[in-house]
Amino acid sequence: MAALAALRGGVRRPLLRGLLQEVRCLDRSYASKPTLNEVVIVSGVRTPIGSFMGSLASQPATKLGSIAIQGAIEKAGIPKEEVKEVYMGNVIQGGEGQAPTRQAALGAGLPISTPCTTVNKVCASGMKAIMMASQNLMCGHQEYRYLKRPEVLDAHGAGDTGGCKPDVVVKEDEEYKRVDFSKVPKLKTVFQKENAFADAAVDPIDFPVAPAYAVPKVLKYAGLKKEDIAMWEVNEAFSVVVLANIKMLEIDPQKVNIHGGAVSLGHPIGMSGARIVVHLAHALKRGQFGLASICNGGGGASAVLIEKL
Repeated sequence: MAALAALRGGVRRPLLRGLLQEVRCLDRSYASKPTLNEVVIVSGVRTPIGSFMGSLASQPATKLGSIAIQGAIEKAGIPKEEVKEVYMGNVIQGGEGQAPTRQAALGAGLPISTPCTTVNKVCASGMKAIMMASQNLMCGHQEYRYLKRPEVLDAHGAGDTGGCKPDVVVKEDEEYKRVDFSKVPKLKTVFQKENAFADAAVDPIDFPVAPAYAVPKVLKYAGLKKEDIAMWEVNEAFSVVVLANIKMLEIDPQKVNIHGGAVSLGHPIGMSGARIVVHLAHALKRGQFGLASICNGGGGASAVLIEKL
């Protein structure tokens, strides 16, 4: 579960995302205008990613969500009563009961008057939750929003070096320990070469490259160039996703997923979109721009641009 606490304000530079479209693409994009409020991320935490049937398997997503929500609010230093709404990405909801976001929010001690919304955009659910909360803040509908993601995460290397101590509310990931590098040369190709392109949001079979269509639209609305981006996060639904989008976007691979990605950490589908945004929020240096993008099942993609203040 990754959590962003208190996006407040509105947006001079868009914290936004775009879903791109071309020949067969559906156009849906969101951009902030100078007249809207500025939105900032005041805190972000996450729980570790557990292995399949690992130590976190018995913990429901709603409980992990409660832990992340509480951690983000405490880190932000704001009263729980000031959180006016909660958005949570949750994809596999079977067995979670009704209104999983509501369960997580109340479990974190938020007032019963706090509205809650569960978002399901497959792998992009967490990122979409950020976008929806940001839009309400930009329009002045709310002052603080809490965004979270059940099924979450944390980076091992950063934990060892102490770089994520302020961000981690549970100590250690599991899946990376199970890697067997001797098997890597024997792995078969997952995608055929001719399928390495997409029109984003139309043809489900082409979903891996959908981010390559979302990213240019985000840059256009922000008035930035690829060279202005200090750090890229491209969610690793599979390793080929990152390689294909690096090639299509013609971006520097040395700036992409520099601290590792979902292939090594794990890809809880309800969390990954929020994880990569949280990672950028902590990894960027002041004044730098970071762009996170993620494809999702059904041929869609989302992308978010943030600036470290």
